[in-house]
Amino acid sequence: ARILEVLAEVQDINLVVCGKNSAYAHVSMSEAIVEKMSNHYRRLKKVENFSTVEDIIFKFSLNVPNDAIPALLKKLADEVGDISQPVGSGFGFIDLIIPGLHKANGLSLLQARWGIKDQHVVAVGDSDNDIEMLRHAGFGFAMANASPTVASVADYRTESNNQQGALNVIARVLDGKSPF
Repeated sequence: ARILEVLAEVQDINLVVCGKNSAYAHVSMSEAIVEKMSNHYRRLKKVENFSTVEDIIFKFSLNVPNDAIPALLKKLADEVGDISQPVGSGFGFIDLIIPGLHKANGLSLLQARWGIKDQHVVAVGDSDNDIEMLRHAGFGFAMANASPTVASVADYRTESNNQQGALNVIARVLDGKSPF
C-alpha cells in the first residue's frame, strides 16, 4: 500500500504490479502499452484498483521516460528503499523488488536444486538489475550495450543484443571456446 501511495505521485508512469498468480495493470492503461508489457508478462490482467488485488506481490514494474529514471530511482530509494529495492532494468523500466530477491538469488536456488557450483554458472546482462547475477556467476558477461555499472562488474564482454551477444555466449559455451 505504501509503494502504491508513492507511485500515485509519479507522472507519466505505466505500472505493472507483479504477483504470484498474475501481473496486473490498471484499466486505464492503453492497449498499446498493454501489448508492450505483455511481452514481459504473459498473464497480464487489467484491474480497477491495485489495492483490491488478492495475490502475493513480489515486484512492481515501472515504465517511465528514460530521462526521468535517475531522479525516480533516487526518490524511490529515499521513500520506499527500506521495504523495496529500486533497480533500473533497461529500456525505460525500473523494477521495485523485494530486497535480496534478485536474479542471483534465483540462480542460487537453481544451483542448490541441481548441485551446480558458482564457477560453473554463466550469466549475461545489460541492465542494473543484472549486477548481483553477474557478480555471482563464475562467468559474468556484460553486453556491449550494457550500462556502465554492469560493464564495471562483469569479468567478460560480449556483443550487443543487436549482434546476438547472449546467443554468441551460449554458442561459445556449447563449443567449449574461450573462456570456457
